[in-house]
Amino acid sequence: MLRKLIAAGIGVAVALAGLGAAAPAQAGFAAVERDVARVAPGVASAKDPVASISGRLVDAAGEPLRGIEVTAQGVGHGGYGTDRTGKSGAFAIALKRSGTFELWFEGRPPHTTGQRFVTTVKVTVGKGKRAKLGTVRLKHPAGFGSSSIKLTTTGVYSHEEDRLYVHLKDARGQYVASTALYDDIDKKLSHTFTNVAAGRYRIEVPATGQSVVVNVGKGKTATKSLAVARPADGGDLRIRLKGAATKVWQVKLTDAKGRVVRVLDSTQIEDLPPGSYTVTGSSGSNQFGAKAKIRAGRTTTVTLSPDGGIVKGVLRAGSKGYPGKVILKKVGSSTRYEARVSDDGSYRIAYVEPGRYRVIGRDASSWTGTKFTIGGYADAYYGGTSLRSSRIITVKKGKTTRLSSLVFR
Repeated sequence: MLRKLIAAGIGVAVALAGLGAAAPAQAGFAAVERDVARVAPGVASAKDPVASISGRLVDAAGEPLRGIEVTAQGVGHGGYGTDRTGKSGAFAIALKRSGTFELWFEGRPPHTTGQRFVTTVKVTVGKGKRAKLGTVRLKHPAGFGSSSIKLTTTGVYSHEEDRLYVHLKDARGQYVASTALYDDIDKKLSHTFTNVAAGRYRIEVPATGQSVVVNVGKGKTATKSLAVARPADGGDLRIRLKGAATKVWQVKLTDAKGRVVRVLDSTQIEDLPPGSYTVTGSSGSNQFGAKAKIRAGRTTTVTLSPDGGIVKGVLRAGSKGYPGKVILKKVGSSTRYEARVSDDGSYRIAYVEPGRYRVIGRDASSWTGTKFTIGGYADAYYGGTSLRSSRIITVKKGKTTRLSSLVFR
C-alpha cells in the first residue's frame, strides 16, 4: 500500500475568520458567495471594474515573490478583491467599487512557506482610476527564520482515510507548523519544517499524547526522531449540516481542553480518539456549534444548525472616520464572532451561541491584529474603557439582543 507523508503548513498568525479575508471552501462544504473580482497578474480587467490596484512584490533581498495572495479589503465599506502574483511578483486587483482599501499578503505553497506577512498597505483609489503601488517589499512575521527541523517518524498506525497529526509549537506553545501521517507506516519517514526561527520547539502528537523537545540554532538544521505509538481504538463522527449551516466555509473540531484537533475537509471522520469534542462550523460572521462525545467502536452523529441568538446595534465613529467591525468575545472561551458594519453604522450578528459576551468595536483602518488593546481609538468597548471593564451581555437561544450605540470617542 502506498505510504504517504503530507505536510500542511500552518501560519502562526492564523485565526479562523478573524482577519476579514475570504476563507477557502473546504471539500464537502458549500462556499459562501463573495463579491470577489479576480484578474490575471499585471492585467487590470474584469467584468465591469470600477477601479483597480496594482503593484509588484519582492522579498528583503529585492527578489520577486511568486505565489503571494494579495487581498484588498475595503475600509469602512464592503469592497473586496484578490489576486495572486506570478513569476515577476506582479499583481493587479480589479475592484467593483472605489474607496480606501487595506492590502495584506499571504504566501501560498508550493512557491512560498504558507505564512502571512506582517506588511500591510492602505491605499485610496478613485472611480475609474488605477492605483499603482510600484514595488512593495514584504516583511515576514516573527518566528520566520533560516533554520529547519527534520523529524523522522517510525511505528505510525492510522487509516488512509484519516490522518495522524504532528504539530510543531514554539516555546510559548503557539502552533508553527503541522504535518499529517497516513496509513500503517512502519518504516522510517522524514519531514522537514523549514523557515523557522532559531529557538526551542516542541513536537506533539495529540492523538497519542507524545511530545519531544528540540533546539535549533540560527541557520542550522536540527534532527529529531520519534517512535509514534499506535493511537487507542477510536470512534467515528458524522456531521449533518442543516439550514444556513449548509453554507459553512469550514468546520473545526476542538477537544475538551479547547485545543483545535482538526480543521475538517469532509462531513465524516473515522477513528477519532475517545473523548468530548466541540464541532464548530463557520460561515462569514456566523458560527454553528454542537457537542460530540466519541466512544470507541461507535459512530456519533451531530447536526450543525442555526440555533443561536441575534445581536444588533449601531457603531458610531464620531469625527474620526468610520470603523468597520464589531466583535463578540465569549467570556472564558476563545469563541468569537465578527460582523462588518454597514454604511449606516448598523450591524447584525446571527446564530450566536448562547452565553455571556463582551462587545468590541474595531476600527478597520487601525488594524491591531487579534489581540484586543486596552483602550484608545483602535478599539472601543461596550460599556467600558477596556476589555476587562466592559459590560457583559447575555445572548439567549432564539432571542434578539439589541444594544445601545457603541461610540469611538
